Amino acid sequence: MSAGSPRPADPAGPRETEAGAQPGDAPRVRRRMAFRPSLGARLSLAFLLASVVGVGLAALLAHMVTVREFERFFIDRSRSEFLAAVTDHYQQQGGWEGVGRRMVPPIGPGGQPRPPGFALVDAEGRVLLPAAPYRRGQRLTAAELARGLPVEAAGRRVGTVLDAARRPTLSDREVQYLQSTDRALALAALGAVLAALLLGLAMARGLSRPLRDLTAAARRMARGELQQTVPVRSDDELGELSRAFNQMSQALTRANQARRDMTADIAHDLRTPLTVISGYLEAMQEGVLEPTPARLAALHAEAQHLKHLVEDLRTLSLADAGDLVIRPQAIEVGPLLRRLEAAYGPQAERAGIALGIDLEPDLPTLLADPERMVQVLANLIANALQHSPAGGRITLSAGAEAEGIVLSVTDTGVGMSAEVLDRVFDRFYRADPARAGGGEASGLGLAIARSLVEAQGGRIEARSAGPGLGSAFRIHLPCRDGTGERQPRHAVGP
Repeated sequence: MSAGSPRPADPAGPRETEAGAQPGDAPRVRRRMAFRPSLGARLSLAFLLASVVGVGLAALLAHMVTVREFERFFIDRSRSEFLAAVTDHYQQQGGWEGVGRRMVPPIGPGGQPRPPGFALVDAEGRVLLPAAPYRRGQRLTAAELARGLPVEAAGRRVGTVLDAARRPTLSDREVQYLQSTDRALALAALGAVLAALLLGLAMARGLSRPLRDLTAAARRMARGELQQTVPVRSDDELGELSRAFNQMSQALTRANQARRDMTADIAHDLRTPLTVISGYLEAMQEGVLEPTPARLAALHAEAQHLKHLVEDLRTLSLADAGDLVIRPQAIEVGPLLRRLEAAYGPQAERAGIALGIDLEPDLPTLLADPERMVQVLANLIANALQHSPAGGRITLSAGAEAEGIVLSVTDTGVGMSAEVLDRVFDRFYRADPARAGGGEASGLGLAIARSLVEAQGGRIEARSAGPGLGSAFRIHLPCRDGTGERQPRHAVGP
């Protein structure tokens, strides 16, 4: 483009930065628009504004009251002096002759005589000494005279003193007094504003400090440092917020640690059968091992273990997402427990463990998904078989309670400590680490049992008197009686 050629017009038109601003001022405009005062600054300004308004109103009110009361005091004093002067004149002269010459108006500011502030009226109601709005010689009514002060001599009323309808004219000294009072009020107001500003700064700092702590901790959490604790500096709402933040941080830390542990456990439980399967297949592929029925059965068992683990994880993911299909229906408790006794009786017999049933008579009908309940009780029975020694006993029992039915799986096995009871329903948690990876257990059975029970509107709890004293798992579920059905919570499906 040549130097003399015109520059093509911007198709979007001229770009405006801000009203009245030139394009070259754009950085300054952006900086000004980006300025945002902090919370502490806004609180300080709010305290300052409130104090200025409050102190200003108080000073104005004090000034008005001071001027009014001073004028009232001045009028009362001047009236008393005027009344005393005219009374003394009447007593000395025996009448009102010459009262005008005696009551010379005082000299006001600038050397000029001040207008009289009071009017004098004789006994007949005629004005002797005028003062606006009363004129000399004017005769007043009884109602007008009633508003004045009587002038008495020898026990009788000889005249009346009336106030003039105007504000009093103050002397230079009196004006100076009011001005000094105003200066004192202004200094007091300025001191109050400064004190309020300092107090507001301190209060704003105290109020914003917990918020700054929370902001800094939240930013550290956003960087991945979940374990954060902010100091609790008060017992008010900010203190409650700090405590809630600390609880949230601890919960997130525990959840993150649980997620890491679960990921490690999943990797471990998947790696073990995959290693076995991979080792067998590589050895068979290289011709080191022959694919005998026993070895193929071992491969099939490991594949089944993987399948069970994947199914368990899928069940838990569906329960967490609220997509677990639950089809509640009326179930007779007796046949349900006898079905489980028949299924697990042979396994218990081989382990030398007695498996029995204890039913209360006339139990109401249970409202639940029969297949899900079989899965729940099967997990509990498998857990009891795993932790009960030979010669022990497992009892399946059912009883009625106020809210429904209680199903229990009680064993005489190894029992649980208080620490184990707190975590027994956690995923991949095993009370005995030595059992990890052994057998078919995945560490998800009790977690699945809890999810399935809660999905049907019930709850499950674990009890134990201590290590070596056995355990009991109690399931509380709604029932269906003659008055209607109690629907489970989070139920999905027909």
